[in-house]
Amino acid sequence: MAPRRKGRRQCPKSTTGHKPQPTETLIPSLPNDVALNCLARVPRWHHPTLSHVSKPIRTVLSSPQFYAVRSLLNTTQNVLYLRLGSYSSWPAAWFTLHRRPDPNPSDGDNLFLVRVPQPPVHIAETALFAVVGPRIYVLGGFVNGGPSADVWAFDCRFHTWERGPSMRMARSAASAAAVLGGKIYVAGGGGPSSTDGGAHWVESLDPEIGLWETVPSPDEVRNKWVSDCTAVGGGVCFWVARDGFMFYPNARRWEVFKGEMQSGWNGQSCVVNGVLYCYTANGRLKGFDEKNGVWKEVNGVHKDLPNYMSGASMVDLGGRLVVVWGDNDLNGLGESLKGRKMEVRCAEIEVKKDGDGDFWGEVQWSEKVLVPEWLVERAPFFYHCLSVSI
Repeated sequence: MAPRRKGRRQCPKSTTGHKPQPTETLIPSLPNDVALNCLARVPRWHHPTLSHVSKPIRTVLSSPQFYAVRSLLNTTQNVLYLRLGSYSSWPAAWFTLHRRPDPNPSDGDNLFLVRVPQPPVHIAETALFAVVGPRIYVLGGFVNGGPSADVWAFDCRFHTWERGPSMRMARSAASAAAVLGGKIYVAGGGGPSSTDGGAHWVESLDPEIGLWETVPSPDEVRNKWVSDCTAVGGGVCFWVARDGFMFYPNARRWEVFKGEMQSGWNGQSCVVNGVLYCYTANGRLKGFDEKNGVWKEVNGVHKDLPNYMSGASMVDLGGRLVVVWGDNDLNGLGESLKGRKMEVRCAEIEVKKDGDGDFWGEVQWSEKVLVPEWLVERAPFFYHCLSVSI
């Protein structure tokens, strides 16, 4: 009997509650179209303050037309979203992370958080996260004693949550997700006892049509521990058990990693300007030299960064490598954490290649993030860092 297909659930196109373009005057003495053009140029981090100026402005800031104008004017920005949790408080909280446009090096408040609406249901710490366009997709996780197939989408323009199409296979720990060509690819996390024999071990979602599609995978990939995946060079890289595989969607072809790619890829990863970077378990930032098929350490950054960045998460922020990490003193659990506070830090790194193909990095800035006191007292640590263009 053929496996039952999941019912189609259209991915959210536009969220509910969007109000039409207001007829009231936005800015006195200016036509509304000119005023909208001006407002669309205001940096995103000013929007919370701007929304308090007047009701018409508050309304237009949450309208589809406003973001359409921002896109037309090419004034969209890459915004960091952080999910912070603690050992003693659930659920985790969601924030946007902003850096003041005129930072003062002697100040301690150049990086600050703005809280965003919480999801309508509990999101497990083992859920997967993927970004397509202005939306963050939350996939699966360990819920009610087992893996989940649920999908939720957070529209970062309007800060609204909606349910997305469920995956064909429930997924939890030992799974990973990546985005290539506007599609989300997920793998693993169902456990070796999966009832479908691993037929849906890898699947993809096209948010435009809202339907999951099974990606046929070789036996070497099915029912195996998937620790990470990322999209690079026209394919999706999967770190499976101790092996590495590349899937090319256009050719529907799988290949084993060539060279030393799998031997050096053992930590958090991201792709910036076509280069795959990873932060290894022994505290080293490395880039993959695709031409020579080898991993190379990023030189020049260790003098400005700690020897080890606890829970480091890396992200491509508009062509820049950004790292977020926590205080590396918090290594224990339970009673040992009582009364201890934790800091969250963020750094931006510019990486260049020299004539020999070696990577050289320069830390543009590295600063403490202002964390709300109610989280600081509970020893927070972040789970996920995501970059969204809005």
